[in-house]
Amino acid sequence: MILNNNFFTQPGNNNQPVQYVLGGSCICYAKGIPARLSLQDLIDSLLPAIIASQHNAPVYLYFQSHEAIMMADLLHFDPTQANHTTMRAWLEAGIIYTLEQLNIPLPPIYWVDTSEDKIRQHLDQWVPHIKTVLPPSRLYGLYAKKPDATYPQGTDEEQMMLDVYYRNITLYTPEFLNAALGIPPEHTLFVENTTQQKAIQIYYHATGQNCNILLYHPAPNTQGKEMCLGNSNHKIELRLTTKQIIHRAAKMGHEDYYQAIFNPHSVVDIMQGWQAKVLDNKRFEQ
Repeated sequence: MILNNNFFTQPGNNNQPVQYVLGGSCICYAKGIPARLSLQDLIDSLLPAIIASQHNAPVYLYFQSHEAIMMADLLHFDPTQANHTTMRAWLEAGIIYTLEQLNIPLPPIYWVDTSEDKIRQHLDQWVPHIKTVLPPSRLYGLYAKKPDATYPQGTDEEQMMLDVYYRNITLYTPEFLNAALGIPPEHTLFVENTTQQKAIQIYYHATGQNCNILLYHPAPNTQGKEMCLGNSNHKIELRLTTKQIIHRAAKMGHEDYYQAIFNPHSVVDIMQGWQAKVLDNKRFEQ
């Protein structure tokens, strides 16, 4: 594993020792189906775990199952069929398996599952305060690369997405970290892909505070786009057959990115090993 300073960027550092690492995967694109977890989902939870291990710190992994259900209509899946309990277990199995392959010690893993009563109640409590600091106009284009983007303004799903955005932002705030997780923000390091940067920083900047972030580029697909947002035919998911994984991995390119994380193992090795841990030789066609 050759993760180095060139793989990450650190836009701000409060120079405090790191005692807690936070990050996680955007699981909504798996549409409630554990076998639709992707290579990007694995990476987005694996990298915070790796950094936590390097700091001898626990990792807190965001698992936004509640918000995924809020988005079910938009993403065209049946929320009554969603199985996020199994999905979380499979994702953790993938993290543990990959760390074993990379000979990296397993850090303590704590899940911040937004469907759990305690976590959901803390979010419900703090969102109204966040709204007094950040009006909806500040949230337009929250996850866009282009600075002039305004999504979800003017869309049918605007209010629902704003509700999701406020909950996403709240997860990173010092108030939530203190109240819900009992961890001091000044000793916390967020490890996230660059898509999340604005959502992490927006509240801290608005309140004149600093936060500690380590950023990396999202897992790319064949076209160089973020895998979870690109063409579904370019995604590598648990549900794929061995032949499909080999085919898509061969076409994907961006070897430097994936070698930096998995070296000396290939994407095919990691995905097949993960499948062996969770699928029990089944294949899913959803």
